[in-house]
Amino acid sequence: MECSKIKLMALMPNTALIGAQKMCLSLLDSLCDNDLFDIELVLLSNRSEGVSRIRMLPNFTALKKINNGVLSKLDTLISVYRLRKIILEHRPDIILSIAPIMNLLLLVSLCGLKKNRPTTIIEEHQHLTTSINNDNSSHHWVMKFFYKYLLFLYTAADVIKLVSTSSKLDFEKNWALAANKLEVMNPPIVISKLQELSEGELPPNVIDFASEEDNVVFSLGRLENQKNFCLLLEAFALAYRNNPTLKLIIVGEGSQFDLLTELARQLGVSDRVLLTGFIENPYPIFRIAKVFCLTSIWEGMPVTIMESMALGCPVISVDCPSGPSEMIENGINGFLVDSNALDIAKAIASSIEDKDNLLVMGSYCKETAHKWDISVYCTNFIDLVCRLIEKKKRDNDG
Repeated sequence: MECSKIKLMALMPNTALIGAQKMCLSLLDSLCDNDLFDIELVLLSNRSEGVSRIRMLPNFTALKKINNGVLSKLDTLISVYRLRKIILEHRPDIILSIAPIMNLLLLVSLCGLKKNRPTTIIEEHQHLTTSINNDNSSHHWVMKFFYKYLLFLYTAADVIKLVSTSSKLDFEKNWALAANKLEVMNPPIVISKLQELSEGELPPNVIDFASEEDNVVFSLGRLENQKNFCLLLEAFALAYRNNPTLKLIIVGEGSQFDLLTELARQLGVSDRVLLTGFIENPYPIFRIAKVFCLTSIWEGMPVTIMESMALGCPVISVDCPSGPSEMIENGINGFLVDSNALDIAKAIASSIEDKDNLLVMGSYCKETAHKWDISVYCTNFIDLVCRLIEKKKRDNDG
């Protein structure tokens, strides 16, 4: 569908290369090659290191100026007025908001605005019911209040973009949000960039611990309750009893580092487990990994599974809400198991033992991953934007 030059404003809390921010930066970087868009980036934080990674992006604006204590919380609320002023000055056609705190600021800032109101696309990257019902320490204090009392504001958006079909069903069933506003678009990955990064050198602590000849089980994520690495350690210890060649590498940092270190010691596998902490480029580890394991209590649409498949590494995942069941064909490109240590251990053992099948599964993984590439995502995003522009034009003409 053809449409004229579009002024796109993207809202992000910061440019940290994680989760939703990483996805949005990849999208903006790709859209810079498309003459269809003029792009403006608005950040809540002064942290903007990742902006340098976006080619040809003309400028960005930071809403938040105070960064500590009670004043920071007050400044977050004042940002509503700052954002409204920016919107009225720049008059974007489309606003894309990619994080809950930005969604809230955006929708409140647009209250009462009818003339020159931009079309809004807001994103949720989690299975909302599961995330809220669990102890999610990542929720901002404002968002805890918002999810409890103000979620109805989401109905003011033109599109609520969700990362998985399961998340869409959750919104329809449990949050009474208009089904005609919900769109599912899986997060994108940049396969060419992943492949390039995977060819880099292994981190020194990994080189000292394992090699391609070892039977390495790999996992990656924040060392927090949601990722459930305690379950992974228990499963690994069970599998190790029957196969003493196994090694486990977990990349990530978080509040459970000491807890996991002690648990590995109690399980008698501390010399077979490497907790690396933060690694800027973990992708070379996929070269030596036989399987990737995900044991989360909940997800939205886990990008780590996409990245693993793109690099030809079969996945063992628990069937948590949401995402894994939409990504894994059991026995074809990975293993989908119940969330208990015994079933995970059995999957680790059976996959490691059948090396020929692992190679075949790796090929299927790469085929599966192509549908998540940034090129496909950009095409779908542009189509969505143009449909929204055309709809607004028809509504105005009508």
